[in-house]
Amino acid sequence: RKRTVPWHSQENRKYTFKERRPIVLKIIKALFLTLVIISLSPPESFSQGQGPERNNVLSISAEDVRLIAATNSLDIKLARLDARIKGTELSYKESIFDTFINGEIGYTNDQRKQASSIPGSKNITNTYDFGMDKKLKSGTDIGIDFSNKREWTNSSFVSTNPYHNSEIAITLTQPVAKNFFGLIDRGNIEIVKQEIKNADLDSYSKIEDAIILAEKAYWKTVLAREEFSIRKEILKKSIRFFNQYRNKLRIGLAETGDVLAAEANMHIRENDLLIASNNLKTAEELLLLRLNLDNKIMVVPKDRLPAMTEDTTFIDSLRIAFEDRRDYISSKNDIEARKIKLSMKSNSRDRKRVV
Repeated sequence: RKRTVPWHSQENRKYTFKERRPIVLKIIKALFLTLVIISLSPPESFSQGQGPERNNVLSISAEDVRLIAATNSLDIKLARLDARIKGTELSYKESIFDTFINGEIGYTNDQRKQASSIPGSKNITNTYDFGMDKKLKSGTDIGIDFSNKREWTNSSFVSTNPYHNSEIAITLTQPVAKNFFGLIDRGNIEIVKQEIKNADLDSYSKIEDAIILAEKAYWKTVLAREEFSIRKEILKKSIRFFNQYRNKLRIGLAETGDVLAAEANMHIRENDLLIASNNLKTAEELLLLRLNLDNKIMVVPKDRLPAMTEDTTFIDSLRIAFEDRRDYISSKNDIEARKIKLSMKSNSRDRKRVV
């Protein structure tokens, strides 16, 4: 029995039998690629009534990213703690001007046997002392001491019994060389204030950097999703292109080389889609890391890539930099601190000359 071949010419009969099996395999590959495209499609946000997975989906915008990073980022929390820790040094330096109060209470009951009866056989002494020390910003040390003493004895030779004695003493100490009028004390406080300002600026810079990194991760995720969508459409078109050339080969309108080239192009586009899928997963994981969120949450960006155009001049850029750059402001604070240190060292040098 003679077997017929459904081709347009008898010359292609031998070639057709050899090509039937590869064509079937190519059809299976095309179907498999279609399933791969469907499985690699990026998940979209779910509505509130679609199921329990809606709680793991977070649809956010660029503004939401900034807010979440400001409240949830570990880097920002550490930066704020560093600024607070540095701020405690000011109270420590200013404590030099605190008021110190001291007091003492004493009681003595002497009933020792004496060699003579003149001192008496029992002597009781009570002391009540109170004092206060204060350093002024002018460098002046003020000391106030109040002492109160009460004595009682059973001696018959004492004219006043019991005996009270109260004294008050005020001392003033003013340095005239080193720490003249409190220059060093005030200088140390001013240096700490400049350091706290720089610490605040450094904290603001760290917070700003953390927010910028989070927003960059967000826009990278948006870009990765756009790239994934484009690669998916390109792969669909390459599959359609391959199917067209395969059909043309059946009717003799295309060569085998054209079909193989279309198939190679389809596989290249498949690899590009897989790479885009990996880049999308990496971008989403980086965004979750920058926001300090659970990796079980699925982040879906709301925004699309904007077309930003902003015209500015060199002079305007310099003006904005001098007004807003924190490193420039920090350098100015360092200069002020160095001036204060120079004055303090000059004051110490004058003291050495006096000595």
